[in-house]
Amino acid sequence: MSTRSYLRHFQRCSGTSPIRWLIERRVQASLALLEASDAPIETIASAVGFATATTFRHHFARVMRTSPSAYRRAFRSAASA
Repeated sequence: MSTRSYLRHFQRCSGTSPIRWLIERRVQASLALLEASDAPIETIASAVGFATATTFRHHFARVMRTSPSAYRRAFRSAASA
């Protein structure tokens, strides 16, 4: 299968491009780490496959509409209430 055909099939099946799909999966994987640990953002970014914390923060904000630190604070506030 050609690269172009693969990309078209992937888009049709998933509704998104492979790179966007991968970024969203990485952000989703980071949620559990943000909720359950006190690990620094840099460590979480690396654990879920982002090269830098800056890149992680950028993609996290685009997907979740908040920063990783704000998400962690909001989750902890909700959990303790």
